[in-house]
Amino acid sequence: MKDTYLYWKQQWLDRIALPAVDKKMAKKASHRFNDTVLIVKLDAIGDYILFRQYLPFLVNHFKQQGKEVHLLGNQIWKGICEELDAHLFDKVTYINRLDFTRKPAYRENIFESLLHERYETIVHTSYHRLFWIDSISKVLQPKNSYASSGGNLNMTLQELAKSAEWHTKISYADPVIKHEFLRGAEFTEGILVTPC
Repeated sequence: MKDTYLYWKQQWLDRIALPAVDKKMAKKASHRFNDTVLIVKLDAIGDYILFRQYLPFLVNHFKQQGKEVHLLGNQIWKGICEELDAHLFDKVTYINRLDFTRKPAYRENIFESLLHERYETIVHTSYHRLFWIDSISKVLQPKNSYASSGGNLNMTLQELAKSAEWHTKISYADPVIKHEFLRGAEFTEGILVTPC
């Protein structure tokens, strides 16, 4: 009985409640942008540690263009980031991934805060993208949104095609199996050759 309840609760969240929040918040998106970039890194701690050495290159790339650079990170690795990487950014926001996908009021508050920044550019750093993370660009509607072509490990082909509509550039990712460390280098190189 409990499993059935949890299943239908998640269906209600995924199909009705969270899309309603996204739709409501997307109506508030401004098309007057600040010179601000949001780097989205909501992966688990291991992927963050493997990718973190590329953060200075991404941040410097955008700061040389006169942009402010913010990070949207996973609350689970806040302590490590505060100690090692937070100084790179003009602002860091951490979110609880579970709350963001299960609590409509929490999701709305996060989007309210992010919309206030009027991001010109959003950079999604994950190779294996997630539909709910890509939806951040759908709601915020930046002028530029970059993501990796990635794999379909976490999304159906239909979801990949849909979420591709929310990005202005899908960076090519070699389909050959590679370590996540090399994926980070591949993605970062792709961004560094992209004009701001």
